Amino acid sequence: MKQLLSLLFAALGVHLIARWVHRKELLILLYHGIDDRVGPRLFNYRGKFMARRTFTKQLRYLQRHYTILPLDEALERLDRGTLPLHALALTFDDGYRNNAQAGGEVLAKLGIPATFFITTNFVEKKEPLWVDRLEYILDHDSRYQDYGVQELIALDAKKRLELKKIHPIERDKVLDALSNEAGVSFPNFKDDREQYAPMSWLEAARLCAAGHAIGAHTKSHPILSHLTREQAREEIEGSQAAIRASVSCESKVFCYPHGNPTDFTEETKALVRHAGFTAALSTIPGYNTAQTDRFALRRYSLDNFPTYPEFLLTITGVMSKLQQLRMKLGKFI
Repeated sequence: MKQLLSLLFAALGVHLIARWVHRKELLILLYHGIDDRVGPRLFNYRGKFMARRTFTKQLRYLQRHYTILPLDEALERLDRGTLPLHALALTFDDGYRNNAQAGGEVLAKLGIPATFFITTNFVEKKEPLWVDRLEYILDHDSRYQDYGVQELIALDAKKRLELKKIHPIERDKVLDALSNEAGVSFPNFKDDREQYAPMSWLEAARLCAAGHAIGAHTKSHPILSHLTREQAREEIEGSQAAIRASVSCESKVFCYPHGNPTDFTEETKALVRHAGFTAALSTIPGYNTAQTDRFALRRYSLDNFPTYPEFLLTITGVMSKLQQLRMKLGKFI
């Protein structure tokens, strides 16, 4: 039903009307990774890694219909009132190697700038992101080999939600226990774990040389609202310090892990502001205007492999409006 409605609305040109309505506002898009590989049942079921061909097709469309600016420049121009019509900034979260490799190659070919927000322990200490570690453990646990794909997805989603609610130290203990019970380890990024690998600082520096920016995304990707003030400060300023020590193209914008409304607070925003950042990104869907809170900037995520009509409706805000309507009605439309 969702795909049929998307196809219908796109055919009717609803996205063109929405794009015109938002022509004076800043659109910020979120990608996580570019990777064509497929893996076991759970790998990439949430669609955070996009095929290179799909990514290229999307960028070509954006290049034709939007003015693509570096994020920091776009925000400065938004503040000055000099933002061009249909302004757009591209962002990548987490710091996967495929961002620098496949993503960087496509961006270079098309001459498009982006900002890459890095989880610094992931890059510096080669610590796997906890969501990837959970996915890998469940996908390789022999106790779940008889599970159907949907059963396994439901299990991963349930565990993920539980782990989001607890402190990172406790979360890691739970993951250690799950790993021991399953007899599955994640000691490095070799073999079938390579697709989860982080970029290196050298690759980050090459992105700088290509005209991109590197931004802070905390040290270990926790939900900042679940930490004490001092723990949150260390996550924010620690990632900032690691980036400053490693690359020369630091963004003045911070990026909240997860980035939902409950994942950061007014205190979190104050800590980000105190660290010297001029703005911060959420994952709350929407466009940005001169009145948008600079420490809760809106973005549209392009995870979940949207079809081309879904892509058009997502970036113009139509899809989020349909989702809000569906929630209000309490049923699928």
